[in-house]
Amino acid sequence: MYLLQRLIRNLKLFLARRHLALVASVFISLMAGCNNYALLDKIENPGGSSNTEKFTDNLYIFVSSWSTLGAMGGSPYNSECGGSTGDAKADCTCTRAALSRGLRRNSTHVFRAWLSTSTTNAICRIQGLANGCSTSFSVPWFNTKGEVVQNNFSGFTAGTTINAVRYDEFGVDQGGTQVWTGTSATGSTITSMTCSDWTDQTGTFNGQYGDRTSNAAAWTTSTSIACNNNYRIYCVASPN
Repeated sequence: MYLLQRLIRNLKLFLARRHLALVASVFISLMAGCNNYALLDKIENPGGSSNTEKFTDNLYIFVSSWSTLGAMGGSPYNSECGGSTGDAKADCTCTRAALSRGLRRNSTHVFRAWLSTSTTNAICRIQGLANGCSTSFSVPWFNTKGEVVQNNFSGFTAGTTINAVRYDEFGVDQGGTQVWTGTSATGSTITSMTCSDWTDQTGTFNGQYGDRTSNAAAWTTSTSIACNNNYRIYCVASPN
């Protein structure tokens, strides 16, 4: 009888161990199939994956955290934006920076650089237009500290801002004040001051720059300098 009881006890222990091993095997398989990194992200970020973009109801304008020569090649998003120079390169970089910080309104919303070219005014470029643009948008633009910069889009043609743009996409008050613009106080181009339409970085041409800490006309039109200097840019949420 004793031997039979011992045999039964050992058999139960063996089956229990086999059961635990089977459960562990199934759990590991499920984890592998479901991507345990995603599961960890859900545990650490119950509101959603860190790779899921967050959106906002506001329109923002910020100073770039990066600096660039006048050709606009100084981008932290070269692999995503392609190209090597020009205002389109700057636009793409602005949008990518806004995306990374949850500053867009939706998945198709874009930011554009406050840059005029020899043929297009910044005030129109922000709307993705070469000409015939409107200043009737009645919504405000904020800096990344939540301060109102303009009460409406027509403010960008008034030569002043309510509060200085000042801060980058991270909300940081960066060093240096100069920001490439090529743009007058009314949002129009200063034709000979666009770094050859933002393709020159040799210093052959000059570019107009503004002062990110100013809320007077100097915010966009301070003075000009050779294009072989490294300055920041303004990134503005498209109103449309």
